[in-house]
Amino acid sequence: SALLCAIGKKEQSAVLIAKRLAGQIDFEAINEPSNELLRIKGSQGLSTHFASCCYPVPDEAIEAYLDAKQGLVVHRDSCAVLHDSVPSSDIMEVVWAEQDDQEYLIAIKTLAHNVVGVLRQITSTLAQQNVNIEDIHTSGDMYLKETKLVLWVKNITQAQAAIRQLEHIQDIIKVERIT
Repeated sequence: SALLCAIGKKEQSAVLIAKRLAGQIDFEAINEPSNELLRIKGSQGLSTHFASCCYPVPDEAIEAYLDAKQGLVVHRDSCAVLHDSVPSSDIMEVVWAEQDDQEYLIAIKTLAHNVVGVLRQITSTLAQQNVNIEDIHTSGDMYLKETKLVLWVKNITQAQAAIRQLEHIQDIIKVERIT
């Protein structure tokens, strides 16, 4: 009855539990053909959580595991946190479903010379790329500043385009995705 309550509260995925009970998801054999894999979409009625350690976005290879409280937790397939904290037998290979206009969080950091206007250039460039900033934190000294940004993007292509544009700012030394 606890499982039924969890499904009712959307703490557990009814679809995922049903597939697992029906033997359609085999946690021991994760290398099945892609047409047999669970398809992940941002808001499909499943209790799905996108991990903030690696910020998976559409068009990237992903894996997931079933958590009693969060439901299906999705990570990038290269996420060290996933592979260090979850037994490999509990990790499922999953794929993205066709995407709509949903946006996903990613994290990046920039290293820049500490000059007047560089932060404005960063935010302006992101706005031109139609990328919204969820969170921003800047630290450093009087010469160099590291800025960590959490951004909303539609897919990895949009994220990569934004990163490339930031790299063209004159006072930016380095831009990289935080993983």
